[in-house]
Amino acid sequence: MNDRDPLDVLRTGDLPIAPDPEFAAGLRARLESAANLFEQQPDRTQGVIMSGTDTALAELTRPASPPRPAAVPYLAVTDARAAISWYTDAFGAALVGDPVEMDDGRIGHAELTLSGGVLYLADEYPEIGLRAPSPQAVSVSLMLPVVDTD
Repeated sequence: MNDRDPLDVLRTGDLPIAPDPEFAAGLRARLESAANLFEQQPDRTQGVIMSGTDTALAELTRPASPPRPAAVPYLAVTDARAAISWYTDAFGAALVGDPVEMDDGRIGHAELTLSGGVLYLADEYPEIGLRAPSPQAVSVSLMLPVVDTD
């Protein structure tokens, strides 16, 4: 064991790195060619508006993702397709995107929104220790508050 702190490298300033000369020459040639485009073909840029930073930012800005809960239940089930159907029919859950289907046909991941929350589920994968609960014994109980039980 040595006494050198492996994080010392993070405390030094960034040192400039000389680029590969062949890459630098090629990049310079492409930039000069693009810069000369206007002189060679002045009408090619006619009608191009270059002042719209607000427009460009608006196009590039995606709406913020909705906040996620601190914990998301992830259920292993014996038949993910049937479970998705049951949650959507019984509770009005909505599937977010398409389920991830594995090569063997099992669902590897599905996301549902339900009453303002999120629920993940997948088919069981016993080969990695992910098993669905047996009908005789369960280790998880989920509660869904409703206004009227009828």
